[in-house]
Amino acid sequence: MSSSVQNAGVPGDWQALCTWLGDASGRPENAPNVTELAAAAPPANNGEWPSWLLPALIALFGLALRLYRLDYASYWGDEVFAFALVKLSWAGMHAATVKDVVHPPLHCYLLHEWFRWFGFGTLQGRLLSVVFGTLAIPALYGLARLLFDRETALVSALLLAVSQLSIQYSQEARAYAQLLLLTIAASYFFLRALKEQRSLFWWLFIASAVLVEYTHYFGLLTLISLAAFGVLYQRTYPIPRSWWVGGGLIDAAFLAAWLASGPLHEALDGPKMANERGKAWSERWFAPFELVNVFNNGRPNSLYSLGPWWTFVFGGLIFSVPAVTGLARAVAYRDEEERSSRRDSAVFLLLLSALPLVIALAIGLVIRFYEYRYLSFCVAPYCADRSGNDVLPNPRGRSAIGLRCPFLFRLRAASQLSRPA
Repeated sequence: MSSSVQNAGVPGDWQALCTWLGDASGRPENAPNVTELAAAAPPANNGEWPSWLLPALIALFGLALRLYRLDYASYWGDEVFAFALVKLSWAGMHAATVKDVVHPPLHCYLLHEWFRWFGFGTLQGRLLSVVFGTLAIPALYGLARLLFDRETALVSALLLAVSQLSIQYSQEARAYAQLLLLTIAASYFFLRALKEQRSLFWWLFIASAVLVEYTHYFGLLTLISLAAFGVLYQRTYPIPRSWWVGGGLIDAAFLAAWLASGPLHEALDGPKMANERGKAWSERWFAPFELVNVFNNGRPNSLYSLGPWWTFVFGGLIFSVPAVTGLARAVAYRDEEERSSRRDSAVFLLLLSALPLVIALAIGLVIRFYEYRYLSFCVAPYCADRSGNDVLPNPRGRSAIGLRCPFLFRLRAASQLSRPA
């Protein structure tokens, strides 16, 4: 950061975002420099903005995108089932959810109460998902800041704010936005428990884990990934055995109580799973590349149509390749304390984003049932991984075009959302 900007009394958050949007080394000839951008910022009291202001503005920006055309289309598909389900009594909802097999009950219970307070309707039902999807943005900011620094956290939040996948499922009255928020919360509390060795955060993690497993079964893949990180780094971040045992028993008890109430029997002997196996259109040989392309906002026409071939190439170049090369750089700096910390953070995010994908695809090959929406929660660690690994090199070596293109590419795709007919 240049001294002229630092001396201008510009808030640190604005400096960080200006740096991300483009520095002098990669700026086009006629583009404004960082000093000009910073000078355009409105003055703040005492020469400094509150630290929460820019994250809040990013969250509000994400909220606006999630509210845009929220009730443009009528309810469809799975939303019809959800709206019919929540109009039943509590006993009726439980029985119907058991028969449904594939979804735990928490979102239906919350939606039932939401309708009781705010009225029944398509707009009201989707607003609950808007709330969850918007809260996920500052939640990811907190997680990325814990892993890296403020600049990375701002970029991570901004990329999630314009994520096509996050916006789409924040506009549906289904459990996916809720799952996104809860997996971020569980990851945050888990990491703080490991870093600070405080039991408060461990039991907050356990509580979040229970909510995750009652929201969607695929959320268990996040918990498996976190456990894998804990095992791999048990010497670096030793967790008391009593915490593991106590937390594991609590989570297992809650999950067993739900499964014993009927879903396990329906999954093994009921007609739904037998009919659904092999019917998922997403199970194709290029499913891993397709999912990554969706994470990269690679469906500019519609989330429900396969993206053009060039989106796989362009999205890979500006998202996936920098993430992989950044991870390689992080691993290479083994002897430096800061690089070691960033390497641990990169491994943490890699497990959260990649391990669920591997497990889900392996299960899909066996039962022939897979949908990318079940893994939509992986977009958060993917955004943080992309942002964190991008700031690993020296800032003077970063390309302004390489940093701005992901944001513009995502924003363009996010504006083209539509639901299937």
